[in-house]
Amino acid sequence: MAEIREAREGDVIQVRDLFARVYGADYPFPGFYDTAWLTKAVYDDDTLFLVAEVDGRIVATGSVMLAVGGLSDLVAEIGRLVAEPTRRAGGAALALVQGLLERIASRVQFAFAEVRTVHPGSQRLAETCRWAPAGFEPMKYQFAHRESVIFYTYLWPMARELRRNNPRVIPEAATLAQTVLKQLDLPVDVIVEDDTEGYPTGQAFQLERLAQQGVSSLLRIERGRVRNREVFGNFSLAHGFFRMANSNSHYVVARDGAAVLGAIGFTHDPIDKKVRIFELIEFDDAVKGSLLAAVDRIAREEFHAEYQEVDVSAYSPAIQRTLERLGFFPVAYAPSMVFHDVERLDIVLLAK
Repeated sequence: MAEIREAREGDVIQVRDLFARVYGADYPFPGFYDTAWLTKAVYDDDTLFLVAEVDGRIVATGSVMLAVGGLSDLVAEIGRLVAEPTRRAGGAALALVQGLLERIASRVQFAFAEVRTVHPGSQRLAETCRWAPAGFEPMKYQFAHRESVIFYTYLWPMARELRRNNPRVIPEAATLAQTVLKQLDLPVDVIVEDDTEGYPTGQAFQLERLAQQGVSSLLRIERGRVRNREVFGNFSLAHGFFRMANSNSHYVVARDGAAVLGAIGFTHDPIDKKVRIFELIEFDDAVKGSLLAAVDRIAREEFHAEYQEVDVSAYSPAIQRTLERLGFFPVAYAPSMVFHDVERLDIVLLAK
């Protein structure tokens, strides 16, 4: 029987070699081939890093990222799971995932995982652990070829109790939302908004990239950042500029002369050729569409992105429609994923 324990510094070479044996050079997270990065992950308070050991040999490993959402969202991402292709290692992988869930139960309310479609065994593993498939993200990651992943969710009781009811979604998201809510045994209480116009995208504003000295002006924008959030992501100015400094993140600011009208934050992943919008800050609805359209243009023309993604409120059909008109489409639905005020909100994941 495998021993499931937290990783130690002395394990990093075995973990690196395990990833190299299983994935070769195709794994899209190069940190797992870097012993210095792995050592940092072992000591990182925001990462729970477990290994399965049999007779002194590490046969499987997996981790939980505990800082993937807003600090108050209590969201965790389970992933980076790898196991040797043997029956014994497969049993160890199941025990490892169960061990991860047990260890984080008191610290999070919502967990998710992205499972590669080329690994049906990982899909069976997720469903054995009572995860629910909540979406399909086509061609999201660059391995040897671009690959799709299945978005799985796991809710603890508190996430169910605090969920805000009656999300309002556009018709393109309705069937997805209803299916996910039903299979998670949550109320299928979606309201379909079929006459939403969305935000205008053609208005001209003075747009510029954010310099570091511009951070303080954005922090003073309250509405849209705290009171009326429509975009959610795993980075935010509220988490501090130091954390963002290493994230390849960008802001586009909309101005009227010296006045800041709003801003949009996004990250660029050059490995996966992917752009992710993570924050939208605004004073006025008129600026929202223009900022979203600006990032779409930058993603296509400057970064030549092959995949764009954004997580938005399931209670804001206007932003859903705006993104749909820019070519985005709902790919996953995450009930009760984020915490806002005194309740948890459903999220629609859109991709282009």
